[in-house]
Amino acid sequence: MKKLILYCVLLFFAKNILAQDNNYWMQMPGSRSALMGGAVVAGVRDNSAVFYNPGALGFVDTSTISISATGYQYEMENIKNGGGANINFSSGKFQTVPLVSISGIIKPKKNSKSTFGFMLFTKNQTANNFSYRYDNIKDSSILVGDGYTAKNPNVEYIGDYNLQTALNELWVGFTYSYQINKHISIGLSPFIAYRTQSLNRSFVARVFPDSSSNFYHGYANYYGPNQITSINYDDIENITFSNIRALGKAGIAFDFGKLKIGAAFTTQSINLGGSAMIARDI
Repeated sequence: MKKLILYCVLLFFAKNILAQDNNYWMQMPGSRSALMGGAVVAGVRDNSAVFYNPGALGFVDTSTISISATGYQYEMENIKNGGGANINFSSGKFQTVPLVSISGIIKPKKNSKSTFGFMLFTKNQTANNFSYRYDNIKDSSILVGDGYTAKNPNVEYIGDYNLQTALNELWVGFTYSYQINKHISIGLSPFIAYRTQSLNRSFVARVFPDSSSNFYHGYANYYGPNQITSINYDDIENITFSNIRALGKAGIAFDFGKLKIGAAFTTQSINLGGSAMIARDI
């Protein structure tokens, strides 16, 4: 009976949510928090509480400051059939992980119930670089789609594909936390987030029909004596995007010695402005 009641309660709180853009926990500010995989909403007691749970900041009893802590990680991504059937894309590289750029806690008085904090850090940082090149003789026709039904044996085909993406997001925020009593503390953190993204993509294809190809000689029947010796296709695209927005975090923390409980809530973002540029040449 107790289990049934528990399942009913959990079902009451179930709801559909939107997917997290770029993985919410990709960058985890704070050295201790990063080592614990970001699972510190209840027990965080350092500068990173500004981000994880502003309510927990009220239990910190000393003023501190932290500048530039950095780690390293290997980022790997695979896209099956990303370049077509049986052509897989993969990207892997080492990169720095900015755990905390600048953060601090200000306790006005030793026994003050109010605590202030601030943090400037990189929330998201990722990049990918995919490339694939094919340069070989194809025995099957690649010109049938244009009505040339000959098998076109021994046609040389060159294809080159490149995709580069980059994303950086910087957050700056301030916190006010108030310790209601020795067991309960609440807090609020307003943030400003600045994001930049870029995408550069190119696809270049070249086909060189041989002298036995219908395509090689068929052009003369319509446009004159000149023969088609190559077919070219280029598709180059560049996108840059920047955006600045505001959001907030509210948190509450309970501290009963060895037992610590916490909850943090993130508001929706308010768009403050941005710009984008899209250029494509086909």
